[in-house]
Amino acid sequence: MTLLFSFCFNLLFASVSATPENLFDNPDFDEPKGVWRVVGQVRTVRQETAPMSREWIYRTTGNSYNFLSGVPRNYEQGQEYTMEVCARGVGGDATLSILELYRKADGKIGEGVYVAQKVRLNDTFRVYRFPFVSSKHPLHSFSFYKIDPKTEDGGIDIASVRLYKGRLFLIQIHLK
Repeated sequence: MTLLFSFCFNLLFASVSATPENLFDNPDFDEPKGVWRVVGQVRTVRQETAPMSREWIYRTTGNSYNFLSGVPRNYEQGQEYTMEVCARGVGGDATLSILELYRKADGKIGEGVYVAQKVRLNDTFRVYRFPFVSSKHPLHSFSFYKIDPKTEDGGIDIASVRLYKGRLFLIQIHLK
């Protein structure tokens, strides 16, 4: 009985921890300038979820592909991380991929690891956690892709992006 109680207690409190440090500045897109950059697409905009709400998202629609990029602080090669993304699909099919990019010795951009690959999004905001190990190359940026670019009616809303060193559990209680 004591062993069972001990196991249940440890299971319940195993994922209780102090809030880990988020490595992205401006994770909720509150500031228009900063770490986040729209990548060459006129169909990607930073907008409020409702007028005067002060809740911001990046929305990409229609014929867009690579639509957003960002660079975190203190990112190290060959380390385990968890990226947390709050996103939803808009007006049709939406598939999200996130790719780590690095700069090659010749100055060209190379593909690192896929943080998320072909994640199907529905029309409800949901928080996704993607654990991954960073590549052995110095980071250039993370790029966000809408994989179904020819779908004119579909789009993606990104409400926040956070990056934590280490692996976070799917359910985790943060103490302040």
